[in-house]
Amino acid sequence: MPSMTQYNNQLKINKVHTSTQRGYKLGSTNATWKKLKQVANVASDESFPVVDDDEQEEPIIQQGPAGEVFIIYPVSTIVEVWYWIPPEVEGDVVAQDFSGDTLYFYSQIKLTHNPKNVNSNINNSEESSLKPVIDSLSIIDGSLSKGYNILVVYKYPKFSIQTRTLSVSESSSSIIQHLNLPDFFVNNPGTELVVKCNSNFVVVSNNEGFLYVFNWDPVLSRYVRANSNQSLKDLKKSTTLPILRSFNLVSQVSDDEVLFKTSCSDKKAIFDLNNNWLVYSPTKVEYNQIKINQNSFTPVKLPTSKPLLNKVLENLSNTALDSLFRLSKFSTKKLNEYMKNRNNQDVSMKAVGNPLAKLLNQTLHSLNETKASFQINDNQIIKIVDLSNDKTLTIFKTPDGISNLSFNPYDLQLVNSNLRGDSFFIWDLLKLPGEVSLMGKFSRGKTSGIIDDFFWFINNNEDDPQLSDEILKGTNSGFGCINSKSGTVHWYNINYLLSNLSNNLPNYLGKEFPINLETSNKEFLNDWILSSSSGKYKQFLKVPNLLNLSPKNLCDLNQLAILDSENNLKLVNPLNGDNCFKFELPTSMVDSKLANRSKIIFNDHLKKKDNLIPLSQIEIETCKPFMNLTNYRNIEISCYDYPAEDTEGRTDFDNIYESYSTMTNHKVPIKRIKIENTKEMDEEIDFIDQLVDDLILND
Repeated sequence: MPSMTQYNNQLKINKVHTSTQRGYKLGSTNATWKKLKQVANVASDESFPVVDDDEQEEPIIQQGPAGEVFIIYPVSTIVEVWYWIPPEVEGDVVAQDFSGDTLYFYSQIKLTHNPKNVNSNINNSEESSLKPVIDSLSIIDGSLSKGYNILVVYKYPKFSIQTRTLSVSESSSSIIQHLNLPDFFVNNPGTELVVKCNSNFVVVSNNEGFLYVFNWDPVLSRYVRANSNQSLKDLKKSTTLPILRSFNLVSQVSDDEVLFKTSCSDKKAIFDLNNNWLVYSPTKVEYNQIKINQNSFTPVKLPTSKPLLNKVLENLSNTALDSLFRLSKFSTKKLNEYMKNRNNQDVSMKAVGNPLAKLLNQTLHSLNETKASFQINDNQIIKIVDLSNDKTLTIFKTPDGISNLSFNPYDLQLVNSNLRGDSFFIWDLLKLPGEVSLMGKFSRGKTSGIIDDFFWFINNNEDDPQLSDEILKGTNSGFGCINSKSGTVHWYNINYLLSNLSNNLPNYLGKEFPINLETSNKEFLNDWILSSSSGKYKQFLKVPNLLNLSPKNLCDLNQLAILDSENNLKLVNPLNGDNCFKFELPTSMVDSKLANRSKIIFNDHLKKKDNLIPLSQIEIETCKPFMNLTNYRNIEISCYDYPAEDTEGRTDFDNIYESYSTMTNHKVPIKRIKIENTKEMDEEIDFIDQLVDDLILND
């Protein structure tokens, strides 16, 4: 159970200090070894059968525009809202005194489902007996005070999509509209939907690669079919109609509907939506149409020099590392079965030991790949369209195919991964529709992998006066991804793509900033890999900077966080992957009785508790014949070695908090308490007076 506590009727989750972990540079021996162990652990976990527990449901975590944390319980159709400052008190006075290391509970809301207009072929009597389950929830816009507009996808058991309002102050939700999809889109067995939306457009995809588009009608104040007012007639003619003819769907799609077909990877549609721009990877059906007119392709400009990042292991081939990681997934049983059946392999396998046979096989494989790259197929080209003006902005081909892609929400950039998932390409879209420029190529390693959605992040430490001099100041830009199988994080800092041509350190916006090479080498990595010790990483989030949180900068999402499979939200430094703090998010709902009465009450006349010396609250002596705690060599009793008040007027606690709040590896100054003459077990020891403010137990 996470560290969720209640104080003054207010539920909250406190930040927990953990053992410091650090990211390892990509391509290093440590990174390879950590990744190998992570893959082996994941394979070991998958070998155990999954036990269904009706009492436990895995929550879905989503984030609001100002860093709000939404915890969704799919089976119960409950949404809980948490935030980083205490709720408003009576009289609309916002609490000003908070440290920023706590996540507060705000509201628990039941999303009552309305079965009308559901895409299904079941009758009304069956509908009444079915229990809806939330498949996904997206935050369109809104705030804590004004409420939110959300989009919810239900499984019923067919799919139902609703837009709703969500009021935090009233703990209520109401349906705005149902978004209906064609039957062929949702009624196939095993259908899964992915939704990406904003205040202008909603794009729904299924695992066959079909994309269905809605746009916002300001007159009707609701989402409508994308071509309702003939606003996308050119895209309808050039893209939708050829797809409908190819799949015999002309009679099932009306004139006001727009449909795209994109390539898939791991049974997921490849696409992204950013404002009005939609990017996807056309299938060979559309590729054939594009190939007829060579002028459709956008000129691609290559960089003049190689990127500054990502030196990889040159002495290991792709096949060698692939085999190494696959071997780590083998259990003893699987390996024995493989060895027993080795005689049933193809005859050519007998020649594996022959160097000539190896060379011939590799050459043939390389030729086949080269030939395939020139053939028209899926996962080969990228297309970007502007849904607001019915224009195709660019069509271009990328090296080695496409398995995933993502817009940079901060800039006109696009990243895509190749088919193997071991290389990433960043494209500059500034000169569209005239030109696309390749900005850089990044290597994830030598192994193939399935990449979850990319994540872009910019944090700014330039103007923070409380940061230590050992922290690299400036604006740092980067992107990362998570391997869906192993759960490892790969991160790339890309400051050199913006203005730093001589190095990749954080930008200081043109100001003179002395670079400490010793500090930069210690505190900054061009790229790093991070494996979780408590479970697979599964999701990136942005949260407010918890070092110096105040109401005036709550919307400044300046801290990178990563959620793992155990619902630990870990705060990570993007400069080097350091992480030593986490929030243990709940895995079960707040009790409804507590949720209804959970409201903080501030009273200036409440008597404050006196500060207590932690050591006075614990038992030092142990029972004979066990060793006395003060003589145990693995325990060191220390106090913080800070002056009572430094030259800037900060107290002991301020200095301690600053040191622990920054994601660095420098040690907190401590003074060891030496206990003399403690060998006699019966001797009374009094050394509490030696401690100043706090206690550290270093194990």
